Order: sequence, then C-alpha cells, then structure tokens
Amino acid sequence: MGNRLVSMALALVWVVGCGGSGGGDRGPVEVLDGEEAIQAAAVAALSLSTALVSILGEPRPNAGLATTGAGSPGSTSNTIARAIRLPCAQGGTADGECRESGGRTTITSTLDACGVRDSASGVVATASGRLRATYDRAGLCRVPMPPAGVPVTIELRNYREEQRLGESLVLAISADRLTQSLDPVGGGCSINDGFGRLDGDLRLRRAGVDLAMQLNRLELTVESAGNPCTEDVRASGRMDVTDLIRGSRFVADFEELGMLSSRAFDGVPEVTLTGAVDFDCLGRIDYSTAEPLALFSSCPSGGVLRIAGGGRDPAQASFSLDGIAIDYDGDGSDDFAAAACGRDSLAVCRR
Repeated sequence: MGNRLVSMALALVWVVGCGGSGGGDRGPVEVLDGEEAIQAAAVAALSLSTALVSILGEPRPNAGLATTGAGSPGSTSNTIARAIRLPCAQGGTADGECRESGGRTTITSTLDACGVRDSASGVVATASGRLRATYDRAGLCRVPMPPAGVPVTIELRNYREEQRLGESLVLAISADRLTQSLDPVGGGCSINDGFGRLDGDLRLRRAGVDLAMQLNRLELTVESAGNPCTEDVRASGRMDVTDLIRGSRFVADFEELGMLSSRAFDGVPEVTLTGAVDFDCLGRIDYSTAEPLALFSSCPSGGVLRIAGGGRDPAQASFSLDGIAIDYDGDGSDDFAAAACGRDSLAVCRR
C-alpha cells in the first residue's frame, strides 16, 4: 500500500506484493518454550514489523500503464484501447486493454521487460508479468491515469519487478499470484489511509530485507496523522513469513495487533507493536513496546519490546547498536545478550 516512487512516469502503482517462495507444507512444527521462546518471539516481532512496513511502504505496479493516453473522445464506452502494444521509455513493451461495464473499469496489462525511469530519483524500474485492476468507477478509460480514492482490486500474475539506481539494486519484487483489494480514504498524511486486503504470495528484497510471504486474508486498516507522518495500522488475518536475513520462519495469526509506524529524520522506520499474535511455533504472544523499534538492520538500533505469553514471566528485550539484551524474568537485570538478531545468535522459529 504506500510509496516513495508513486510519481514514476510509468506510475508503477500499488504492489504490496511479491514473492513466490513462501508457504507450502512445512511439516511438523517445533513449539518452543522457556528462554528459547522469548528469543524467537523477539526475532518474530522484528520480522513482522519489517514485513508490515515493507508492504505499506513499497512501490505498487501501475495497472494503467499500458493504456495511458490510449483513450480518445471518439472511442466507444464499452471497449476502449483494446489490444494496444506500447513501447516503454526504458525498453520493453506493454500490451493493454481497457473495458468499462456495469459501472466499473477494468484495465489489463501484460508487461515484457517494460522499463521506466523516475526523473526525480533516477531509479529505473523494469517489470514483466500480467496484472489486472478493476476500479469501482466507470469512465476511466478516457483519463491519462486512474484517479486517487477509487476502490480497486489489483491482481498480479507471474509478476517480477526490479528497481535499480545505476548498478545498485533498490528493490526486487515478485508475485506468482497476488490479489489486493483496496478501499482508500483521504484526510490523513499517508496515501495508505483506508482498508486493504491481500491474498497470495509476496517476495520483497532490498538492502537488509529478504522476505518471502504467503498472505491469507491479511487485512490492514490504516489511519495517519502528524508531522512527521505516523501511520496507525490495525492488522488481522494470517501471514506465513520466511525471513531470509534473520533465518526464521513462522505462521502468524493476528488477533488484535496494532502498529504505529513513522520514519525518523534519517529515514529509518520506527515502529511500536501492541497486541496479540498466535504463532505456530510459540503459541499466543502479547507484545507491547516501551520505546519504538528503530528498524536499522537485523537488530534495531534502539527500542524496548515487552513480551508475554505461554505462562512465562513477562520478559523485556532491549535493542541498541550493540545488539539485543533480554531480561527473562522482568527483574530489571539483563540475563542474556547477543550482538545480532538472527539464527546465528538467537533461537528462532524455523522448519
């Protein structure tokens, strides 16, 4: 949902999606307990925070790119810009079709190494695959780009996208099958405001992030306000997450999870988690955040997370540039410390 590069000429609109490598039959799952469970719960919280921030913050493919400028006043209102092939500014092609029926507009595009350059950042995005967007409004085949604020369902099939600045990878996205339904609202400081639901697979790779996910009726409700802009996110549904950076994998059912997300002046995401998550490898875990988690790398550069569940004493995980420190019994003294937040230093959920 959201995006720094939404102004790209191709307007690669709302991806909240990519993947292809999460999910599947994981077989028997070991349920952790004791100190291992606290460590794994801390890592899982970081993976979930990174996943939700990435879903909300990454660019989205433009379902209308293949028909941009294709409509004309003389076109019929039933079928406009049928089977048009357009060259893309940075190479490749896009086939497109736009139809209007029953008060809706459906735009279908097939991309073949279609590239576009964002003039502001210099980032070049290249995409291949098929996508279809169905808007709850007629008459959109005649406009250059779909307007904001219209409910839309976006379907991605065998979609692959890379964004590069020179030779450096900015973001890689892939989705074999992803469906995203969005009901945006205005009035806040974020373009993510409103309701969204995602079903399917999603893969995201960028510096410090490599996530593969299966999303099952993942519902996100977002309200935003403030300067810097803070998003208040409510999550429900299920995520099967493989965090290839931290080396963990788990299934998370959101019961009543809330997340506040903003970006510090240095661009680092800062999040707070509040509420319950039911993990296949941990059972129910209740989170609260005493100090926001600064998602600087595999370990946050700052933050304090409180963890409770499974009949264990409430624990507290503190993060800094030195790594993680855990107070297992809540007595105010650290019982464990590690320099990193992953399988090399901590117990994690895994197959």
